[in-house]
Amino acid sequence: MLDRRRFLILFTKSALALTALGLLDGVRRFLMPPLPPSAPAQVRVQPIPELQPGQQLWLPQARAWLGRDDAGFYALSAICPHLGCTVRGEGQGFRCPCHGSQFGPAGALQHGPAPRGLTRLTVRVEDEALVVVLG
Repeated sequence: MLDRRRFLILFTKSALALTALGLLDGVRRFLMPPLPPSAPAQVRVQPIPELQPGQQLWLPQARAWLGRDDAGFYALSAICPHLGCTVRGEGQGFRCPCHGSQFGPAGALQHGPAPRGLTRLTVRVEDEALVVVLG
C-alpha cells in the first residue's frame, strides 16, 4: 500500500513526464510542419500567358510563381525553404507571411530566417503550352 509521501512523489514524477512529452511534441511540430498535399509532377499552362519581363503570375495548381525575364519564362516554387509556408508576391519580390523571409524577384534570399532562396523550377514549351516541372 502506498503511503501519502510515496503517492505524491509518484504523482509529481508522472505529471512532469507528461508535461515534458507535451513540450517535446510541440517542438517536433514546430520543427517539422505537416507536408502540403502532393502536387502533380508537372502543370500545363495553356494558353501561354502574355507576361512582360518583370511580371509574375500565380499558379495555384503548382504552388509556384511563373515569371518572365530577358531569357524567357521561369518558375519559382512558392514553398518557403524555412518551414514550408506559401510565399506571397510583395512589390517586386516575395515575402513569407509566417516568419518574414524576403526574396527578390528572381527568388534570391534577401532576408532570413530562410536558409536559401526559392527553388527554381524547370519550364519548357510543349505543343503551344508551358509545362512547369515540379520538384
